[in-house]
Amino acid sequence: PTATPSASPSATPSDTASPSPTEAAPEPSGSPSSGVPNGRLGANFVAVFEADESRQLGLFAKATGKLVNDLGVTVGPGDVQPQATPDGAYIYFLHHSGDACESGLYRVPTAGGGAERLVDPQQQVEAFALNGDGTRVIAVRQNDCGTPKAKRVLTEYDAATGDVVADHAITAAADTAVTALAWHPAKDLIAAVRTGRGATYSVETFELSAGGTTKPAPVQELPNCLGRIRIVRFATDALYIARDCMNPENAEKAGNISRDPLAEGPLLTETTDPGTAVAGMYVDAATENLVFATVRWLEEDDEGPTTVYSVHSGTPEKLFGIPQKLTELVW
Repeated sequence: PTATPSASPSATPSDTASPSPTEAAPEPSGSPSSGVPNGRLGANFVAVFEADESRQLGLFAKATGKLVNDLGVTVGPGDVQPQATPDGAYIYFLHHSGDACESGLYRVPTAGGGAERLVDPQQQVEAFALNGDGTRVIAVRQNDCGTPKAKRVLTEYDAATGDVVADHAITAAADTAVTALAWHPAKDLIAAVRTGRGATYSVETFELSAGGTTKPAPVQELPNCLGRIRIVRFATDALYIARDCMNPENAEKAGNISRDPLAEGPLLTETTDPGTAVAGMYVDAATENLVFATVRWLEEDDEGPTTVYSVHSGTPEKLFGIPQKLTELVW
């Protein structure tokens, strides 16, 4: 069913106040090289941007950084976690109504059109992930949210219809939220980011076929890195983890991306420029290259800029910079 504006993100371009494509961001500094991974969205990427005091999903051109299509979606507070289908036809995202126990799962076509609700906000979806071929989606949701009986459930859905395929057990205490999920591109391996009391973060992996029983992921602790784990993304043989880091010795803030091997191997880590945070991360399926974006520290009131990098052979290459602030980039 088509989502209604009273219970969901705005569903028509006319309902939003986005800048028109001709009024979008100025030309970026630098230009994408011929080695830029195409990703799932071809010549474009998706990001959350601010316009007229609202947060919106937009489709931007990789070549110029300019807005191509505002997608007609105004999103609520909290993480949107946008993800693209393999063919780039749809963007799946979370919409929070503002109520602590209302968060639903939606999708919107990248060609334009209304947002479609797949999982009702009353289900309180905390995090979700698409599988490798885009036919299934998993979501961590809360039963009896806000009550002493609150319990987290990992539910598997048909990605096209929102019909429930299966419920899986997940070992999560009521006071331990799941803030991000990733699904391996070639198998039913799931990574889950958890946060507990005292803003402590951890990552666990588990096989869906094992009934949702979790085991600690081979995630190594980073020295002088205390803070939130924002994003996890699978490569074939590794898990990329984006963190907000703060050095306890000098309180210097910076984003960090680590490549944690799924089997034995070295931990690779790359720290962003001081005062910046990771605003999006994508692993290109064809090349295994990593694409990530940084912005000035996300909790600070700043309008930009956004810088996009590609990592191949372990060396980050700046692709381009965009003067405006974009977050939650999907490549």
